[in-house]
Amino acid sequence: MNAADVREQVGEALEPYVDLDQIPGREELERLDRRVRSFVAERPVAAVLIALAAGYAVGRVLSRVS
Repeated sequence: MNAADVREQVGEALEPYVDLDQIPGREELERLDRRVRSFVAERPVAAVLIALAAGYAVGRVLSRVS
């Protein structure tokens, strides 16, 4: 199961309750998603290093909170 399958299943489950195409900010989020995906495709090593650095920083902050 991939992200597209999950999105489709969630969309089908929520369809009677919410019109997913009318969610505020949807276009901006889709545009951001495309930019991030293209960055990862063009620079996979940099993307992994950024993710590691962000995870390390979040871990340090959370370790000091608790």
